[in-house]
Amino acid sequence: NGAFAIYNGLQTSIATRNVHGVTADLAYTYSRTIDNVSEVSSTYGGGTTLAYAQNPLNTDRAERGVSGNSYPSVASLGLTYELPFYVRQENWKGRLLGGYSFHAIYTYNSGQPYNPMQPLSIPNPVTGAPETSLCDGAFNQSFAHFDTCRLVLSNPHAPLNTVAQNAGPGRGYFQPNFNGAAPVPIDPSNAHWIVNNTNEAVALGNPYPGSGRNILRGPNFYNLDANLFKTLKLTERFSLQLQLNAYNVLNHDFLGVPNANLGVYDSTQAVNPFLSNKYSNSYGNTLGGPQSLPGSLPGNRVFQLGGKVLF
Repeated sequence: NGAFAIYNGLQTSIATRNVHGVTADLAYTYSRTIDNVSEVSSTYGGGTTLAYAQNPLNTDRAERGVSGNSYPSVASLGLTYELPFYVRQENWKGRLLGGYSFHAIYTYNSGQPYNPMQPLSIPNPVTGAPETSLCDGAFNQSFAHFDTCRLVLSNPHAPLNTVAQNAGPGRGYFQPNFNGAAPVPIDPSNAHWIVNNTNEAVALGNPYPGSGRNILRGPNFYNLDANLFKTLKLTERFSLQLQLNAYNVLNHDFLGVPNANLGVYDSTQAVNPFLSNKYSNSYGNTLGGPQSLPGSLPGNRVFQLGGKVLF
C-alpha cells in the first residue's frame, strides 16, 4: 500500500531576550494535515484508530481524511522573569527582597482526531445471531482485531453515543444488544451512528457505507508548569537557592480520547449506553469525570519545595 500526507500551516513565534528582566518565547501554529493513513499500526484510540482501509482495493481517495497527527492549534509559552531590584544583595533588605526569578511553561494543542470502531461481529438485536460487515472478515480476524468497516454516520446532531442497528428486512432498527436483553427499538434518525453490517450495506446499496476517517476529535490539552526561585548569596562563592515548583498549576485533568469501541458500553445506562460515555487513557482513568491517579501528570496539581547550594 502507499500513503500520502498534505500539510498546510502558518507557524509564528515571538521572542524577547532580557527586556526589563523578561526572556520569553511564544509560538503558535495553525495547521491542517490530510492523509490516507497516519501510522503503520492501529492505535484503537486517538490518532490512527484503525490503520486499514474499509475497501482493500481503494486505499487512496476513499481513505482521505484528517490525519491522526493533525492538531489545528498548537501554542506554547516559555517565560523567565528575573526581578531586577536588589540584585547585589548588599544588605539585609537586599537579601530579603532580591534574587527572585519566576519561570513558566504553558502548552496547548487541539484534541487528537479519532473515529469510532465496531467489533468483528455484533449480535443481531432480534435473533442474537452474530453479524458481520462486507469488509474483509478473514483479514480483520487475523490482523485488524476490529472490523475495518467504520460506523455509518446517521444524524450528526444526535447525541454522540446513540447507535442504531439494522436487524434485517422487515425487522427495523434497534439499539445494539450485547447482553441478550430485550431488544430496544430506535428510529435511525435519532441515532448518531448506524452499525455497518451487511443488512445496512444492502439497504443503502453500498458495500462500504462507513463514515470517513478521524471525523471526531478528543478534548483539548493544556498545561501550565511554573516555579519561583529565590537565590540568597551567602558568601562571594556560595549561594543558597530556594525553589517552589508547581506542576499542572491549572489543575486540568486531561482524560485523553474517549473510548472509540462500540463494544464498550455501560449496561447501567438504559439510554445511550455506547461509545463516548467512558474514557481510557494512560493515567488509568476509565470512568470519566475528575478522577485521576495521585501524582499523575497532568492529573492532580503538584507542588514541590526544595533548595540547593550553588558554588
